[in-house]
Amino acid sequence: MEKFKPFTTFGEPLPNNLNWFIPVDEWEPMTEADQIFKPCKGAIWLPVTNLFGITDPSKENLNLFILSTKRCYNGDTVRGHISKYMNYFEKYYDIDHELLWMIAKIKCNIDLVPGYTRDQFRRDINRLILSDSICMKAVRMNCDNYQLHLDEKKYKNEKNPSLIYSDRHAKIILWMSLLMNMIIPLATHFIYVNKILNANEFLLWIFDSIISMTDVDIYNKFYETSSSNVNRSAKKHERLWNKQDIRGKDTVTHSLESVQNIILNIMPKYTYDKNIISFNYTSINMNRKRIIVLVIILKCSTM
Repeated sequence: MEKFKPFTTFGEPLPNNLNWFIPVDEWEPMTEADQIFKPCKGAIWLPVTNLFGITDPSKENLNLFILSTKRCYNGDTVRGHISKYMNYFEKYYDIDHELLWMIAKIKCNIDLVPGYTRDQFRRDINRLILSDSICMKAVRMNCDNYQLHLDEKKYKNEKNPSLIYSDRHAKIILWMSLLMNMIIPLATHFIYVNKILNANEFLLWIFDSIISMTDVDIYNKFYETSSSNVNRSAKKHERLWNKQDIRGKDTVTHSLESVQNIILNIMPKYTYDKNIISFNYTSINMNRKRIIVLVIILKCSTM
């Protein structure tokens, strides 16, 4: 897949007319037309049958996108977050509802086309959802809502400059989060229909198309962040970390697990009114503390 470069060379925002502007995290839907995506128990609802003029009551399930195959996405907060961000995107940036039509088309393929494979699904995601047109609309929403201003803070780390996040890094990560929100209802529903056992592995495979879209290696950026934190912990708690050999774990495997956790469980929850860099560090620290607790439990159980 050709790398898509959504940001100008120096990371400055694209020009836009913001006379109407309401930040997505302050916006609330006011009319029925503002609520195309609707959260419901275990799923997100979209008017797929209405789009295609389907009146057969037995096809009502075409409107439901099952989220329960990934527990992290199935809570009220994430269902509401995805619905709100997608409704805002449809109202202000996708006024021709290109995304809505593409999602509906893929949903029909999942539910109605026999033998619709995971390779065909991924190809449709890349071709129809991650198209230049939709990606550029997402860029505009992302740039309009971005508010971190990391460059102004002039953070420095001479020993390890790769740990510093610029506004360009943060914009790209938030843009990727927005694209994930577009794909998650389809991906979790595909997992449900095809009874895929390893949901995390499948989602990482799908998300890889997003993570690899720009000329910035975001995966490596996350790994450097995680590895630095884990290695610092390993030095501080050397005896505990040495016990990890029993479980076949080391600082590298834990760093990789932290990166996967960020991509799967943290990125889709990003909002523009929070510091996503701190969000990532909190996730890494929690994962590290969980590891130490597991080692202590393991040590006590063998005494």
